[in-house]
Amino acid sequence: MIGDPAAIEPLADALNDDDTQVRWWAVTSLGMIQDPRAVKPLSDTLKNDTDTNVINAAISALGVLGDPGAIEPLTAALKSSDTKIKRGAIAALGQIGKPALDIIIRSLNNEDTFVRISAASSLERIGDPRAKGPLTKALNDTNSSVRKIAKRALEKLAK
Repeated sequence: MIGDPAAIEPLADALNDDDTQVRWWAVTSLGMIQDPRAVKPLSDTLKNDTDTNVINAAISALGVLGDPGAIEPLTAALKSSDTKIKRGAIAALGQIGKPALDIIIRSLNNEDTFVRISAASSLERIGDPRAKGPLTKALNDTNSSVRKIAKRALEKLAK
């Protein structure tokens, strides 16, 4: 059943279980199915669940799915006060790639250093010329890792 698209509905139902472990396993399993129909229940879990382990699992699963339909809830997660949630959200947006380019570029200005590092790494991997200006600004970031990755990304874009 796990990994089978027919499991989406029963797993989505399990996201309402009182037991956080049941919800965590349901989220993880939905991510493994690799079906875009899992985006909505995972997004709803990201928005509504109260357990950070379940939320982080939903973020990871949305990243694995790589579906642009997850951009809005992942972008909202960047506003979390929980550092781990913010860091997971930018990593998941990076997995989505070009469709999330604008929010990844804006994340170069995030107060969280790891979010900026992940944003720069994602922009390096995506290799879109629209990131050239923001990456050039990132060469002046207070963090040496952000500066190093931005430099590497700009070199890649120049080729």
